[in-house]
Amino acid sequence: MARLYDSNEIAEAIDRMAGAIAKDRAGGGAFAIVGIANGGIALGRRLAGILSRRMSREVPFGVLNAQFHRDDIGSRPIPKAFMRTDIPFDITDMAIVLVDDVIGTGRTARAAINELFDHGRPSQVEIAVLCDRDGRGLPLDAKYAALRVDLAADEQVMVKLSPEPSGTDCVMTGPGVPSPLQDISGSEVECWAHKDLVTIEDISREEIDLVHSLATSFKQTLERKQKKLPSLRGKTVVNLFMEPSTRTRVAFEIAAKRLSADVVTITQAASSIVKGETLKDTAMNIQALNADMIVLRHKSAGAAAYLSRILRLPVINAGDGAHEHPTQALLDTFTMREHLGQDLSGKKITILGDILFSRVARSNIWALGKLGAKVTLAGPNTLVPQEFEKLGDNVEVVHDLKKALADADAVMLLRIQHERQSTSHFPSLKEYTASFGLNKLRASWLKPGAIIMHPGPINRGVEVDSDLADSGRSVILEQVTNGIVCRMAVLYLCANAAAIAAANSSEDLD
Repeated sequence: MARLYDSNEIAEAIDRMAGAIAKDRAGGGAFAIVGIANGGIALGRRLAGILSRRMSREVPFGVLNAQFHRDDIGSRPIPKAFMRTDIPFDITDMAIVLVDDVIGTGRTARAAINELFDHGRPSQVEIAVLCDRDGRGLPLDAKYAALRVDLAADEQVMVKLSPEPSGTDCVMTGPGVPSPLQDISGSEVECWAHKDLVTIEDISREEIDLVHSLATSFKQTLERKQKKLPSLRGKTVVNLFMEPSTRTRVAFEIAAKRLSADVVTITQAASSIVKGETLKDTAMNIQALNADMIVLRHKSAGAAAYLSRILRLPVINAGDGAHEHPTQALLDTFTMREHLGQDLSGKKITILGDILFSRVARSNIWALGKLGAKVTLAGPNTLVPQEFEKLGDNVEVVHDLKKALADADAVMLLRIQHERQSTSHFPSLKEYTASFGLNKLRASWLKPGAIIMHPGPINRGVEVDSDLADSGRSVILEQVTNGIVCRMAVLYLCANAAAIAAANSSEDLD
């Protein structure tokens, strides 16, 4: 990489740009600086600081991530350290200066303007950039451009900029595109690289954090008048549900539509599987029909993993037998973090009910272990065998219900999975309820402020009394809502990773 500008030249350029903005705003009126993540954040902070000192008044600063409004999904990986939009002031009737390090085609600026208008209606929007280069593909110009860079189409501009002036600040250029797994300083950046989500066991703590960070951003969009985002416009998501489902199927449908994808849902009764077609042939035909993603629910453990190995398109596991249900664990832990704090280290989470046949329990055990929580498994010994303690040092099996519930921060109730049992594992539902159903007395053993959870469907009067299911301690319906945004995050991440993998594969062929 060749160095175009050094730290002194950059400091002078930023000071000139701040002077131009201050001159235009000298007549008064509310205005703010909003840095476009990630390149515009350091520059925006510096501009806001200089302007505040120069104008003797605080110039508000916010951060905006335009990622969800971009029309080029798959053009870059998504780093695990995701920067969310954070505009801590009302932009209505304010003049907003959008700040980025480089403007090229104008695609980022356009996406940023669309994201900005989701947060209010400013009186004016202006664009300020450190480096303005040729190749504009959209009719957007920067009013404030500190440095002009005239480069060939195959040359890349890279800006290294600290929040405060530093001798390491520089603008570099070179042929080709920098490695997508490096930041502007050349340091390696960890990114989401899974085209499929089959199991929680295979993803890291940082990747769970990334899903939750994205889900938080998506949840904010549900409060806007315009709830749709264009992120997956033109993509087709096929829900292939070979088992009955209400919450998961509908949540995936809504999640995909919120991202502007087209959705096709296929149930077993309406598929050619009833005519003898294999799952492989069904999936291969869906791929041949130009679908972009399959969300699979299947009675057989390993079905999603099998399809992920034979298909080019992403496969999302929506529950496979008694194996795993990864998106349920992601939404459950997301809900816990909303109520118990982002750090679940040392929190006691009790999972009560049919553990042996529960895919939800297995996925939550893996997720909670990665997040540092302590997991207590409780229920009849026929449904909660001691072998489950082998799943992690954080897992404890307890058959004494009072001990299991004492000091718990959350209790997750599971229904009895009759459809997966070949024989009865306890005398009757009445006896199960008498011994392990959560009622008001047993709920009093929980820690004050503890929450009650259930993945659904609820069998009222069996695993939980109706009064408790509908009480203020219950977050069951919040789990349902959070299922939309967590699945939006998963669909978005896997679609992006798949597009990058496909692009890299075609480059290898060339």
